[in-house]
Amino acid sequence: MASPRLRRLRKLAKLQRAGLVEVEEAVAAEEAVEEDKSIAEEAKDVVEEVADLVEEVAEEVEEAIEAAVDKAEEVAEAVVEKVKKATGRRKRSTKKN
Repeated sequence: MASPRLRRLRKLAKLQRAGLVEVEEAVAAEEAVEEDKSIAEEAKDVVEEVADLVEEVAEEVEEAIEAAVDKAEEVAEAVVEKVKKATGRRKRSTKKN
């Protein structure tokens, strides 16, 4: 049989090992939390970069649409002028007859 002192030392050693396991688990959990925070920060940075790119693309698309509308208006005006000239000639030639 072990002496009471030896039993107490064994019990303390067992408790100490259990405490170390708990500390190791707590450290691992803290490291996981820090890693999660790091991943979240990286994700936030990526989202901000994507938002900036989307904004830039939207501006470029808007400019392209405006340019296309301007060109369409120019073409429409040119067509109207040609139609006016063509119908004006017909009216004059019809009046002469």
